[in-house]
Amino acid sequence: MDPRYTPTTCFETYPWPDATEGQREHIGDLAAGLVAERQAITAREGIGLTDLYNALDEGAWRAVAHLHCQLDEAVLDAYHWPRDLRDDPLELKVRLAKRHAQIASGERPYAPFEGWT
Repeated sequence: MDPRYTPTTCFETYPWPDATEGQREHIGDLAAGLVAERQAITAREGIGLTDLYNALDEGAWRAVAHLHCQLDEAVLDAYHWPRDLRDDPLELKVRLAKRHAQIASGERPYAPFEGWT
């Protein structure tokens, strides 16, 4: 069976940060800006996201790369983790796994969407 990423198997089990309302708004604004920029490029260039990101890896569309950097930093801030973790994917995975284990064991309270509208 091929792996599938669905809201119940991926996003709903993801250990979200304990973000403030201001942080959530900032992250949302950055994400919306990223989506809008990607949509504009893909529509203008007649390409899909795979082609966009392959070109991004080669240095194209610096505005998209900059938005990703800003979004990464805002999310790391919401976790209260150092921003340089964006350049250390292994340590990032270790921290996410640890947080997930703390939540699953009940060691860490978890209600990331309370009060969201």
